[in-house]
Amino acid sequence: GDGGGGGEGVLLAYFRQVARLVLETVRLVSAEEAGGGGDGSGGADDTDNAGGGGAGIRSLIASSPSFKRLPFLLLEDAIDSLPFTSVQSAWTVTGGLSSLLCPRSGLCSPAVFGQQSKFVLLRITNKLLRQCSSRGSDSGFAGGLMRMTASVFPLSERSAVNVLG
Repeated sequence: GDGGGGGEGVLLAYFRQVARLVLETVRLVSAEEAGGGGDGSGGADDTDNAGGGGAGIRSLIASSPSFKRLPFLLLEDAIDSLPFTSVQSAWTVTGGLSSLLCPRSGLCSPAVFGQQSKFVLLRITNKLLRQCSSRGSDSGFAGGLMRMTASVFPLSERSAVNVLG
């Protein structure tokens, strides 16, 4: 099943729902902007009670730039409040937290992953790496974190460069 105890399954279900909400909202806004808007096709009327074909969604995202940061903040809060072993098993299970952060289609896709989200993701990975054992028992998990971080951030990312020499 979900990989591990019931807590990890509930955690994964929660984050999948949050990720789905954000990804679907961004997809609707992108489709509206690409289509010129106005005809209300694509289900946009369901999300905007006042009509206008998705104007409510666009205004939500425009007025709240932290909307796209929401799943990362929720992930950070959950990681801060859960034991390391629970986070580790929820992260490494197939279809787990690491798959939600996929740079091609997940929360780290260019449509969602903004500057504010980058800072939160860096904080998350740094916290998790600090909690890993230095004796090598968590080396697979730490390597997976580093691999995910390397796939999300470009080599030109300032946070990966020692600017002071």
